[in-house]
Amino acid sequence: TSPVSIPLGEVLAIIGAVLLFLVLPLSLLAGLCYKPWRRRLGWFWRRFIAWAVLIVMTLQTLNCFPLYHCTKLSEVYGASETATAEELLDTYEKVVRQMAQQIGELPRDPETGRPVLPADMDLNAEAAAAMGRLSDSHPELAGAYPVPKRVLCVKLFRYGGPIGLYYPYTMETTCSPLLTDSHLPVTLCHELAHTKGFLPEDEANFLAYLACIGSADSMFRYSGYLFALEYLWDEVWKLDPDVYEERINQIETMVPGDMWWDLYEYYPPEIREADEQADEAEQKLSEAVEQMNDTLTDASMKLNGVEDGIHSYDRVVQLMIAYYRDKDGDS
Repeated sequence: TSPVSIPLGEVLAIIGAVLLFLVLPLSLLAGLCYKPWRRRLGWFWRRFIAWAVLIVMTLQTLNCFPLYHCTKLSEVYGASETATAEELLDTYEKVVRQMAQQIGELPRDPETGRPVLPADMDLNAEAAAAMGRLSDSHPELAGAYPVPKRVLCVKLFRYGGPIGLYYPYTMETTCSPLLTDSHLPVTLCHELAHTKGFLPEDEANFLAYLACIGSADSMFRYSGYLFALEYLWDEVWKLDPDVYEERINQIETMVPGDMWWDLYEYYPPEIREADEQADEAEQKLSEAVEQMNDTLTDASMKLNGVEDGIHSYDRVVQLMIAYYRDKDGDS
């Protein structure tokens, strides 16, 4: 579907929602009000729903369900071993040091001073190339990649919470066009990892991280380290502060102040300000859509054997610790 500029997966999802929540109820109402249509409408909808379910389940079986049960990267990297607090802090320090080295190399917007991607960069091509370079250690990542697309329902997508999405039934990846340049590279690489069969979120996170830090482009490397820091920072501050706070503070003195703005700011300031000024009804709608998305995502993961559901994203930290453990052992 790469030659088509719009995400067909999203279009099909919209059509499905319209049929399910608008056309079907109207058809049922018409059948109740006009008896001669009742049998014809029942015949049509029974067959339509049966074929739709058959097609979707077939595509999901070919492109999604079994891939959750392949050999785990945690087994390959030995991430099932329990990591110590010292290993977590060592990994945190490595990432912080590497990130600090990228800061001075970043191209910046002359007006805002924020990091920006080079204007002449083919972002989609670089993301695919970055993933392809991992094929020496992960042969599954070799070959062609679909062209990532930008979502159509931007506002609804932002309400839902995700910043990227993979449609198994069309083999498409999408991301929000509103993302800051700091988060775009790693988001694209994460979604491209799904197209190569790495469906578990922690594995897609980890491969996206490796792809970005292996890029020749400073913004890609920065995006990868920034992404890793988000997950590591959350885990580091779960440690006992009485024991580890001094070392944590020493590590964080290496982080430039403006980087903290980038860490959790997925959208530009003007988008955040618009969200803050939204009326109460819009805020409630946003919260409801996000809650529904989290619930459905969590349920989908658990149905596919991911026991911790949506919290599996956080397991990327174990993979990073195992990666640096092996790397330090080889050096």
